[in-house]
Amino acid sequence: QAADSAAYLLQVSRYLADLGTALNQSSASATVSAATLTTDAATLATERAAIDTTASALSAAASALTSSEKALVLAEAGPTASDLAAAHATVDAAAAALAKTQVRAPFSGIVTRMDAKTGAIASPTTSLVSMQSDGLFQIEVYVPEVSVAGIAVGDAATTTLDAYGASVAFPAKVIKVDPAETLSNGVPTYKVTLTFLSPDARIRSGMTANVTIATGMLHDAIVIPSGAVGYVNGAPYVSVLSGTKTVHTSVTLGATPSLGQVEITTGLAKGDRVLLSPQ
Repeated sequence: QAADSAAYLLQVSRYLADLGTALNQSSASATVSAATLTTDAATLATERAAIDTTASALSAAASALTSSEKALVLAEAGPTASDLAAAHATVDAAAAALAKTQVRAPFSGIVTRMDAKTGAIASPTTSLVSMQSDGLFQIEVYVPEVSVAGIAVGDAATTTLDAYGASVAFPAKVIKVDPAETLSNGVPTYKVTLTFLSPDARIRSGMTANVTIATGMLHDAIVIPSGAVGYVNGAPYVSVLSGTKTVHTSVTLGATPSLGQVEITTGLAKGDRVLLSPQ
């Protein structure tokens, strides 16, 4: 309909243009003066301009209607996959920008120190905030290379804290064994991380711990200090007190349950008295 109206107005405008041309070519007579012809020509020009303005407005309205109809079709069809992807990208970018304005700890806990001040410049080498985890405390110990081979993740351990004495034990277990060495006074050691099995209000950060890790279990075994074992032509023996005499007794060595100890599988019996230094 808008197109038909525009076409009709165009025809009227052309008709007025032809009529104006005819008036301009007319000459005054006894019944029509020159002034009348000039006035009529001006009136026709004004009407024609009004019609042209109306036609332009109608054409603009038709274009706007067409655009609105297209927009309505797109709106009814919903967003396209590319539109959704662009929207998701915008949201992700905003979330990433927001994350850069926040400092997050990788664990939950209690802030024990806060030296950061509003407006202060933070240095990457200076600690401003300290946190204490509200989970289970962990213990880090350094084990000599001669003992680390027998330690594995999951091994049970018993821990005592100097604050409570050797009679108060706290159960723990191994959760990590470092694959690379850590030099301590030039001697290679391996860091072993343990965790307590249950929360305990008596355990506090920074306490000194003494750890015994169970790497195995010997039942009904005879264990003596490894320094009590002597060797003759590569064969192990121990010096056993028999009354007032010292007897060299051949023995068979077993496992090494802990540093400085050795199991005797044959050659000794319960109750034998063994010299700490073989003779």
